Amino acid sequence: MPILRPLSLTFAFLALMLSFNIQPSFAAEKLVIKSTVSAKDTPVDYKQTIITRKLAQLKSDKEQISNFYNEYNNKIKEVKAKDYAAGESVNADELIALSKDIASNMALASYLLEDVRTTQRLVTAEQALSLSEMEEEVTRLVADIKQQEADVKNESQRYRDYMTAERNKLEAVANASSPASDEPKPEQSTTNAAQNIVWEEAPAPNTSDAAPLIAPHTAKPLMTIKFNRPDVNYEQPLNGVVAQVLKRYPDASFELVAMSNAMTDTRALEKAQIIATRLVSLGVVVDRITQSFSYNPGSVNPEVHIFLKP
Repeated sequence: MPILRPLSLTFAFLALMLSFNIQPSFAAEKLVIKSTVSAKDTPVDYKQTIITRKLAQLKSDKEQISNFYNEYNNKIKEVKAKDYAAGESVNADELIALSKDIASNMALASYLLEDVRTTQRLVTAEQALSLSEMEEEVTRLVADIKQQEADVKNESQRYRDYMTAERNKLEAVANASSPASDEPKPEQSTTNAAQNIVWEEAPAPNTSDAAPLIAPHTAKPLMTIKFNRPDVNYEQPLNGVVAQVLKRYPDASFELVAMSNAMTDTRALEKAQIIATRLVSLGVVVDRITQSFSYNPGSVNPEVHIFLKP
């Protein structure tokens, strides 16, 4: 039987391949073809993928703005708790920075609200419902941040009112204790030897009709503060000097010169920065305050010299 012999050899060869767990090549080709067809039957919805990412980003942005809101709220509570009459003070620079931070957060919240409303037109009904809830939350957040802006504005005004009242008190005391003459002597000065504080009377203004009321540049410092100990109490003399200057020259400028006997000693610069902040709290515009450093090998302790500039 010559015809049956090749068939028997074929079956024998297949049986041998199966015994060694070898799959025929046509089976693999069939599997590959089936897999390719399956991938084509499930196309990717790129629009939904983009929208899903957008929704996640909106949620993340809302959480970040909420965190900023909570952080600034805690700072506002601290400022509101300050009792100025009891000697507690607030850093004017920090108050200004807080106001700027809240304004920036308001801009972010307003942008987020518009972004949420724009995205609502691109999503499914179920996603639109979720975005509607987010829109309400962001709207409330915007209103809360507006209240923060109002709170900081009110606290800034409270601080200015207190400092104005204190300055008026100092002026009243100075006027009550001043001599009968309207203008002080040019060389009149007061020295507190115990605290190493020296200050000069503010120069008299030029009342000529042709001359504008501009503060002259003083060759001598209006006030010299020598920090020869940690608790030098210079605030009250400084308040009096600045009150007199601003009364005569509302647009006066001040120059603070930090003086030290070592180039690497930064204590005088640090003291000058504190005094600059104090000047701002007394009503001096920030742009009218300049600071510089002077090396003086003869000075024993850090010093700050305050000059009047035109």
